[in-house]
Amino acid sequence: MSTVPERQVFTERRVVAEWAVVGKLPGTAMGFSVLDGSLTEESATVLLRASTTASPESDRPGTPEALPWRTFRSGIGSSPEAFAARIDMGRCSGTDATGRPIFPSLLLTVDWASASAAGLTWTSFDRAAAQAPTVYGRTAFAAAPSPALSLPVPVTPAEELADCVDRIGFDWAAGVAALLLDGRRLAITLRADLAPPSVEERVLILDAVCSLLPYGCRTWLSAATWAGQTDHDLRLVFARRARGDQLEAALHGAPAAEPTGQARGYLQELRRLRAEKGSTAPLVAHLASLTAPLARHSQSQALTGLQEINLLAAVLDSVRSNLGDPVQVSRVLDMCGALGIDAAEHGELVTFLAHRAVRGYSAEEEAASKETLLRHWQLADVPSLVADLGRQRQRLADAKMDTQRWLRLAHGAENPVPGLFERLLHSVLAYEPDGSLPALHWYEWKADLLLAAQAEFDADTAAADPVLSASPEVGVAWLRRALGTGRPDMTAVTRLVRHNEARTGVTGRGSWARCLGALVGSLPVNAVDSADVDAFLAADSAAWLTGLRMSGFCGTTTALELLWHRLWEVASTAHGEADPVPWELREQLDQLVPAGPGASPGAADAARADLLLVRDGEMRRLRAVVTDRESYASTLNTALPDVDPDTHTRVIQALLGQRPDGASWDVIERLVALRASLRHHVLEALAERLARPDGVDWLAPELDRIPGAIRDLSNRPGLEWLPAVTEIRALVRGDSPAEALGAAMRRCCPEGDPPDWLLAEVAPWLAYGFPRVDDLAEAFDRGVAGGGVPRLYRAIGSGRLGGQLRDSVLVHSTSEAERWRRVADTVREGPATSGDAAQRTWSQQPPQPQQPPQSHQPQPPPSQQGYPPSHAQQGHRQQPDQGRYGESAPRNPPKPQSLPDAAAVYPALGTQGETRTTLPSDPQGRKRRAKEPKAPKSGWFGRQKRQP
Repeated sequence: MSTVPERQVFTERRVVAEWAVVGKLPGTAMGFSVLDGSLTEESATVLLRASTTASPESDRPGTPEALPWRTFRSGIGSSPEAFAARIDMGRCSGTDATGRPIFPSLLLTVDWASASAAGLTWTSFDRAAAQAPTVYGRTAFAAAPSPALSLPVPVTPAEELADCVDRIGFDWAAGVAALLLDGRRLAITLRADLAPPSVEERVLILDAVCSLLPYGCRTWLSAATWAGQTDHDLRLVFARRARGDQLEAALHGAPAAEPTGQARGYLQELRRLRAEKGSTAPLVAHLASLTAPLARHSQSQALTGLQEINLLAAVLDSVRSNLGDPVQVSRVLDMCGALGIDAAEHGELVTFLAHRAVRGYSAEEEAASKETLLRHWQLADVPSLVADLGRQRQRLADAKMDTQRWLRLAHGAENPVPGLFERLLHSVLAYEPDGSLPALHWYEWKADLLLAAQAEFDADTAAADPVLSASPEVGVAWLRRALGTGRPDMTAVTRLVRHNEARTGVTGRGSWARCLGALVGSLPVNAVDSADVDAFLAADSAAWLTGLRMSGFCGTTTALELLWHRLWEVASTAHGEADPVPWELREQLDQLVPAGPGASPGAADAARADLLLVRDGEMRRLRAVVTDRESYASTLNTALPDVDPDTHTRVIQALLGQRPDGASWDVIERLVALRASLRHHVLEALAERLARPDGVDWLAPELDRIPGAIRDLSNRPGLEWLPAVTEIRALVRGDSPAEALGAAMRRCCPEGDPPDWLLAEVAPWLAYGFPRVDDLAEAFDRGVAGGGVPRLYRAIGSGRLGGQLRDSVLVHSTSEAERWRRVADTVREGPATSGDAAQRTWSQQPPQPQQPPQSHQPQPPPSQQGYPPSHAQQGHRQQPDQGRYGESAPRNPPKPQSLPDAAAVYPALGTQGETRTTLPSDPQGRKRRAKEPKAPKSGWFGRQKRQP
């Protein structure tokens, strides 16, 4: 069914049209040429080639591609001549010499001035062509060029085009028109279940779509009722499918796509006006009146023309949707008096220009917006501009950059508005978000903005001091950013502290700036109370770090005292085994209170820093505190939480460390005196260390500094040996007789070989000479069942007391064995025949024993329950040549005295002619001393017993 209204009323206007018939005569084989008309061969050929969309094979009536095909277009390529053209391709009745049908074309062109003056549309052009010469079926043409045609042009009513728009769908037609404005090429496809519209209907549809664009766009618009496979540059065609870069727009279907840029704003404005007017006809009529030629990509001019229906309202609406045109805004601002723009509307328009001046779609748009902005910017517009920052969510990340550019514009204008820069800076810093955006982001970029104003413009930012004083969040963020650059403005800091004093007075409360004054050393610590500190720390979660850095920058350590409670929260929170303390805290403490060589921190600062890093397991700064350990202990006691067993244990463990020194014991003794509850933690830590394989090393004299420590520790399971070891150490220190020392050793080791720790304890006593060895060996084994070689000698032989003592005993034992052999020989052979021979025999030196071979290290027996573990269990053994308390035993102990004459020592051996007694062996193959006859009481080697 036709979509053309049955009854139409036309208002005729006439236009002059150049024309041409291009084709060939029936029965000829020559190519196409101009057969008739007023157009030159060249112009007709160029126009036809640019307008051809397919090569017809047959008429194919009843199908979408049925002839005739009609094309509408304007200027071609870069031709300076603007014109409107209609090309009609149909079929004549004849055939050419090859028998193929002939498809001639009728070309009509009208210059643009005549076409726009007559309101020529594609529908009216198509209807006017009915007055042109009939070309189909003609067999003869004029030999000479024909004159141009004067054609009556019926003006198509806006209602007819609007009616067509409504029937095909306003949203669909408006979307296609906006895409054309966006520079897209489209192919209108037809539904297979509906009869294809006629050629005239298609012309009306094409015309209706383009009627939603300003009339001036027809200088570049083009359309065709059908397009096949031939390449072309037409903007809007009917076709079976889209090709190349075309978008497909199904008739009566969904919109093809969403336009971009200002074309999208144009589409939104079309929809808004359609809803406002309630009819399409007013829009079509208004757009038809915009006959000024428009370039292909003149979206802003098209939008301008559309918005002139309701200029101010339209511009404001487009600005509010961020789709406005700076040219239109400039036009409205220039007409603000006539349009009656109020202050709020003026602020909106200026804000839009401010955004486009720093972030336009092109450099030209930015320049134009900047020029208009500087002409119309007023102080009253600043609040609107600042408030808009909160609404530009998608541009929050760029807000600082935009504002800096605005400040740059206000500061560097040739004719700046007085006070505009200061007003803008103060308004931005004072602006508070409405809660829809993260406040922290605002504080950060406000701080950055203030730093930029100070650095780039070198401007006086004193006007920002009240804002900073009232906003700890912005102030602390500003300090943090300034420290990050390495150049905090101390002049501004001092001014801020003074401003705070003037604002609140000396007795003011809850001022973060007062806390800052104490951190940088401008105010005494006692001038700041907890409310001031809380105000500083409440600024953000990392304010403690900013305070530490600021204190370090100014060379003070007051942050450790002022911010102690927050620092302790940070340090005592678990952060993982790899780094139990936040690295930022560790880094700042190492700078504030160094612990390296040459450092001399204050005792109180060292105590606080070590306590914050107690999770590291050591108190590194304590070693640097030489003269004021009492203050160190007092500060540590004050800073320690009252009820925190874990922390108490960590402190004691860190003080003891691996090897406690005098400094640690000084602090531990004072801490226990100040806080009795810590004694339990000290004993627990000592008990754990004493139970280790090297636990005996921890049995130091400093334990006596903890009253009753030995007594209480010895009552614990596995530490019963502590009193005996303590006794042995006292005997060794006092150089006690062998009998007393041996008795104590028997109490520690009543049977079996002595453990390594026991040998290590008596090694200093044995290092002063061989006679002691024999005395202690006998005293150690006194009353021990089994007899045989004394246990001490077995230990010496195994090398467990060191090679030097072993070699010394080996030399003496070899010498004694040789002497006893000679004694036995003398007794067996009877009196010597000559005194000289006897004297010579006894005066001979015994042969020197060969160097004993290097013996392997025997494994000591497992430690007995209730005694310290063997040193061999921990993989090492203390050398017996080293004293238990740090003193070194003599590396070369005194040699034994020269052997006395045998007759003097043993007078009976030379006079009594007793027979030789054989010494039996024990089951282990060791010689036992014979019980009959009983020898005089002596040591293992037969010398006289040394009286105690």
